[in-house]
Amino acid sequence: MLSPAKAIIAGALVFGIGGVMLVAQPFQQQSSVPGAETEAGVAEIAPFTMSLRWTSQKEQRPEQMTERGVSKSLGDCPSLFVVAPSDPRMDGDVTYCTSEHVYGADRDADPNVATATYRIVNDEGAWQGSLSGVWWTDPTSGDYIEGAGDIVILAGEGAYDGLYAAMTLDWSDIRGLIFEGAPPAGPILPSAE
Repeated sequence: MLSPAKAIIAGALVFGIGGVMLVAQPFQQQSSVPGAETEAGVAEIAPFTMSLRWTSQKEQRPEQMTERGVSKSLGDCPSLFVVAPSDPRMDGDVTYCTSEHVYGADRDADPNVATATYRIVNDEGAWQGSLSGVWWTDPTSGDYIEGAGDIVILAGEGAYDGLYAAMTLDWSDIRGLIFEGAPPAGPILPSAE
């Protein structure tokens, strides 16, 4: 057990050492990641353009099956490459794969639900993201309805960790934006009462 005198001395030592550390702190060099912004700084926003082109080869042929009248094509991966990226971070090898369910036998006329995943890899890191789409002919009007997304958001990996890239899906004229921080999470809906 500490005597009152020892407790006072220990408290004075702790207070003295803490005071020295507090005074010395402003004189120490602060370490930071090159290019990182301070909390008060502006988050990165960088627009880019590029194109994607098909090749005549396939990275992977899809698995085909039919279950309960649904024609399934899973893991179809055509070969693509990036052309003229305005931001070198978006250059690299492209993997693009789709899976689709056609509710019937005619892919062009029957309802189609699909998912696509994009991945761009280079020496510094990678970008990856997925989106879903639905296509069908409206039985009332006969109109063909395309419910695919026009934009995919890719999450950065490696040197791009913490960055995201949003890009349009017009492959001959892709426009995009690299931004810091994840997109906002889906809002919580008010509870029904």
